[in-house]
Amino acid sequence: MHTRIFTEYTSKMLFQENFPLREKFLGEIRKAHAKYLRQLVMNGMESGQLRDDLDVETTVFNLHSVLDRFLQSHAVPSLDAGIEPAGLTLETKARAVADLLRHGLSTSS
Repeated sequence: MHTRIFTEYTSKMLFQENFPLREKFLGEIRKAHAKYLRQLVMNGMESGQLRDDLDVETTVFNLHSVLDRFLQSHAVPSLDAGIEPAGLTLETKARAVADLLRHGLSTSS
């Protein structure tokens, strides 16, 4: 999603309940994102890059939640005031999210 569009999405649609057709637009955006993620997850499972026991819909929801919140923090930096690690580039933060998704939190595999 283009940065400018996402900024509009977060600053206007997401946080202003009186935005015209808000629910319709949010639903369409989220539906398109879920469709894209669903295909990625299914392709990953079929190719053996992702576990074959994943629940596709739960995985799509979790990925959407993490990615949406990551992009929100980039578009609206004040959301993370006081908790964001200082001095990290956007690329470093993105790599950290990818690493967390790829390897999880536990020490076991």
